[in-house]
Amino acid sequence: MESLCQGLTTLTSLQSLDVSGNKISNVAVLDKVYTNIVAYSHVTGHSGGVTSVSWSPDGKRLASGSWDKTVRIWEVATGKELSQLNVGGSVSSIDFAPCGNKLAAAFNIYQYGSFKEGGVKIFSNQGSAGFVCQSTLSGEKQINSVAFSPDGSLIAAGDGGFGDEGTIRLYNAATGDPFGSPLRGHMNRVSSVCFSPDGAKIVSGSWDKTVLIWDAASGEQLCSLKAHSDWVRAVAWSPCGQWLASGGDDKMVYVYDAKTFEVKWPLRGHRYAPSLSKECFLSFG
Repeated sequence: MESLCQGLTTLTSLQSLDVSGNKISNVAVLDKVYTNIVAYSHVTGHSGGVTSVSWSPDGKRLASGSWDKTVRIWEVATGKELSQLNVGGSVSSIDFAPCGNKLAAAFNIYQYGSFKEGGVKIFSNQGSAGFVCQSTLSGEKQINSVAFSPDGSLIAAGDGGFGDEGTIRLYNAATGDPFGSPLRGHMNRVSSVCFSPDGAKIVSGSWDKTVLIWDAASGEQLCSLKAHSDWVRAVAWSPCGQWLASGGDDKMVYVYDAKTFEVKWPLRGHRYAPSLSKECFLSFG
């Protein structure tokens, strides 16, 4: 439990940083010493709010997505900007593939303040040419979250606008072709998606206040978790597969046993809605 609490202290501090990061359009890299968080470095370059960050698997690069319609890739050791990828719309979510040579970026295009179209761009590392757009997946609705499967073969995208039925759509990461049928069950936008470490399950969080568990192969809904009393903003699976976490607008983080899906720990203390990612579990996975 001590290591769990230490990891979630990291999460709390990261969330505080995320809020300021959105305001000043920079990205900070933190070093963790037990429960104390100190700034290791920060990088600037985005002209709009930073909405999402993702580590490369080797930890040497950090990708950041922004409202300025770009994804930037940074060298962590030096803070040097390695690549600037033009996405063509406001970036809502990014994820490095497990191999580290692909990156998915969910984006949305707005016109006169209203949603026009959404999509996911898949970038592939072409060596000296850097990351190049491999394919663009078109979305029917606003796309809010994107995640690679652990083996890198699939991409899950969570969609839906305010009051829309939210769905999770799966794509072949190599070809960009749809994989199976959309996963339907949420009654509002899907805000976050994540695969289990073995790739067998998908977890999704939604503004309908629920967390749903899905069988990744069949698309069957396995479980509905209703611990939150407000919008669910984020979900994350621990790398060991033992724990599942969700955070919502009720200012709560719930940690579940990933076998029984019972609430193990309700965590209170946030002043605002917490944000989670798979990286938040790495300190105690």
